[in-house]
Amino acid sequence: MSNKSSQFLTILLFLIFPTTLQSQEQLSGYILLGNDTIRGMVADQSIRKNQIECLFTETDGSTRKYTSHEIDGWGTSEIHYRSIPVKVKMKEEMYFARILVKGYADLLLFVGNNDLERFFIRDKNNQYFEITDPDQPKNDGLTKGKLIYLFENDPQLREKIYKSKLDKYQLAQVTADYHDLYCLDGICEIFIQPKLKASFHGAVLAGVSQASLSFPESPRHNVDNPYPKSLSLMSGIRFEVIFGETHNTFGLRSELLFQKNEFRGDDVLFEMSSMRFPVYAVFYLGKKKNMEVFGGFFGTWHHKIHTQGAYLVNQLPLHSIYSISGKAKNLGITTGIGHSFMLSKNLKLNLSGKFSSSFNNMKMRYPVQRVKNVYIHLDEKINYTINYIDFVIGFGF
Repeated sequence: MSNKSSQFLTILLFLIFPTTLQSQEQLSGYILLGNDTIRGMVADQSIRKNQIECLFTETDGSTRKYTSHEIDGWGTSEIHYRSIPVKVKMKEEMYFARILVKGYADLLLFVGNNDLERFFIRDKNNQYFEITDPDQPKNDGLTKGKLIYLFENDPQLREKIYKSKLDKYQLAQVTADYHDLYCLDGICEIFIQPKLKASFHGAVLAGVSQASLSFPESPRHNVDNPYPKSLSLMSGIRFEVIFGETHNTFGLRSELLFQKNEFRGDDVLFEMSSMRFPVYAVFYLGKKKNMEVFGGFFGTWHHKIHTQGAYLVNQLPLHSIYSISGKAKNLGITTGIGHSFMLSKNLKLNLSGKFSSSFNNMKMRYPVQRVKNVYIHLDEKINYTINYIDFVIGFGF
């Protein structure tokens, strides 16, 4: 075979089997040999091969394959395997199982036939117990019973285990919770992160809003600063998307809020019917993820603005009293905190408080003078600021 043909075949094989070639990439890692940790380079191969062998390159460049009978484990900065006994086809042998949680108790994963995920717990006495049934993989009741027994039948964990769906992410969290309960001075490491998964929620809102209105100083119109604060009821709806399987840590939320505010000064009345459309980034805190902080932007549409007693100093005498009306569309920023309570499995009560502020510009049409029963009007742009403090109750699903 010519050199050109050989080169072409090599390139063709690389294009056809890229994952096979890439799977042999050497990573900085270690092997466990008794009480010794030996550093070097290891190959993160396929799941099947990782469970059977470790391809290890020492610092002097020599490479050797180790089986689970020869070493106690191996790993890199991101993946860790330990040698444990696993029964396969009625025969118990040693395999490498991947560590998902390392702490007061370890959670390990072994992938069996038909990609069946089998989970093992190493207890505080260094004994391994399989908590799943390879013959009946959907027997969640048996798995939950084993977990409750191994985790010392703690009432708090027992309740959480009963409510869990028992995938690897939930199992990792339950194992970490067990560590937090019984190990006060040790560090628990979780080597598996939940997948990014979205869940959608909605809510009906009701609340109270306190608004404050102010105008900049201007010689063009009377400004009754500051206006007394306006307290009004509000209603609305909420849509929310939450990301994360075991930890609901982040979400995006939008709302549509309706309210009517009335601001009365000594000589001037402003009435505003408005809709607000906020969009927040929400971060969920606490062990139960029932605390939240959020912030974002909102658009507001004052679709009906009515005033009485306002005037243009340079155009009308001070004693003229009349009504003007207008509309405005503006943007603002908002931030707040909240807390959620589960009323039932599918119904949630959410209490939140937030502060919002917007700088606005409205176009008002003033009647200047009347000529033969016909008013001549003057359009004027007026800047104003509205701040909101809201307390909202949401019934969500």
